[in-house]
Amino acid sequence: MGLCVLDDAGQLLAADAAWHALAAESPALTLLVAASASDLGPDPGAAGWRAAAAAIRAVARGERSELSLEPEDRTAQGTRSFLLRVTRLVGAEPVRVVVTCEETTELRRARAAERTDEEHLRGLQEHMAETLSVFEVVRDAEGRPVDLCFVELNPAAVQGVGLPLERILARRYREVFPYASAARIARLAEVAATGRPCTQHGWVPTGDGARFMEERCYAAGKDRVAVLGTDHTETEHLRLEKRSSEERYGALAAAIFDGIVVTDGDAIIDANEAYARMHGCARDDMLGVPVFRFVAPAHHERLRRALADGDGWLEPFEDVRADGSTVAVEARGYAAHWGGHGVRITAVRLLDGRGPSDAASRP
Repeated sequence: MGLCVLDDAGQLLAADAAWHALAAESPALTLLVAASASDLGPDPGAAGWRAAAAAIRAVARGERSELSLEPEDRTAQGTRSFLLRVTRLVGAEPVRVVVTCEETTELRRARAAERTDEEHLRGLQEHMAETLSVFEVVRDAEGRPVDLCFVELNPAAVQGVGLPLERILARRYREVFPYASAARIARLAEVAATGRPCTQHGWVPTGDGARFMEERCYAAGKDRVAVLGTDHTETEHLRLEKRSSEERYGALAAAIFDGIVVTDGDAIIDANEAYARMHGCARDDMLGVPVFRFVAPAHHERLRRALADGDGWLEPFEDVRADGSTVAVEARGYAAHWGGHGVRITAVRLLDGRGPSDAASRP
C-alpha cells in the first residue's frame, strides 16, 4: 500500500517508496496529485481518476473529511484497479491531505470469477432434473435431532414438495410432512454431525404422496446437510410389479383376514384388491402412499407404534376411505421378508361383519 501527503492545492509534499513504485507503473497516480484534473488527458478510462482528483480537492477544502474511490488505470498490459482512501488531517495547519493507494486488480478478478462460478452453479441447480435440498438439523434441549428445517431448494425440489418456495423456506420438515420418518431425520443428522456422506434409497413424502428416491447426502456446514435426490419411482413400481407371484401371494396367503396391505416404513408397497375396495380406491393408486392416509388422525400415534413394534394386534380403530367416510376395523401385523428386505404385512378386517364388497358400496 502506497501513501502520499498533499497540500491544500493538491501538490505532492511527500510519498513513501510504495507510492513511487505504484506511480512508476501507473503514471495516472503522479498526475492525480496535480491541481487540475485536465492534466489526466481525454482518455475515457481516466474518468475515475478525474473523480479522484476532484475528491482530493474537496477534502482539501474541508467539504468532506474523507473519501474512498476505486479508479482503474488502462495500460498496454491491461486494466489495473486501485482503492484510494483520502483523509484530511484534523487540526493540521497548513492543510494536509493523506492519500493511500492499494492495487486491487487480482482481488477484483477473483471476485468476478467467484461471481461467475456462483452464477454457473445457480444455473445448474435451476435446470437440473435432480432435487437438491439443504436442511439444518433441529435439536431438542438435550441435543438430540428431532426435525429438519428447510434452508434451500432448487426448482425440482420445490415442485416435489408441492408448495411455493416462500411457504417452504425456514419451515420445519415435519410441518410440511407430518409423517416424515424419524429414521430418515436421524440419518441426515448423522451426516451433518460426522461429515461422512451416505447414499440411501426409499420412499420419501412429496406433495403428491410419495416418491421412491435415491438420495446422496453430504454435510453442508455446521449442522447442515445437502440432499441430492434422483427419482426412481417408476422403476421401483416396475420392480414391484415384476416380483414373482409366488413370493407375493405366498406371503399374502399367510394372512386370514379380508384386506392385506404391505408397508415399507410407512409407505404402501403392495395391497390386495380387498384392501383397496375396503378403502374405496384402486389398488395401484395406493402404491407409494403413506398408510397414514387411510387411518383416522386420532389413531395415528397407535399406528406409528405398531409399525415400529412389528408383530401384534391393534385394538379396534377407524380407517378412512377415499371419499372421507370412515369404517371400523381391526388389524394384525407381522414382520416378513419381502424382496430382499424386511417389511410389515398387515391383515385388516371390518368389525361390522360385512365383507369388502359391502364396504365399497357405502356412501
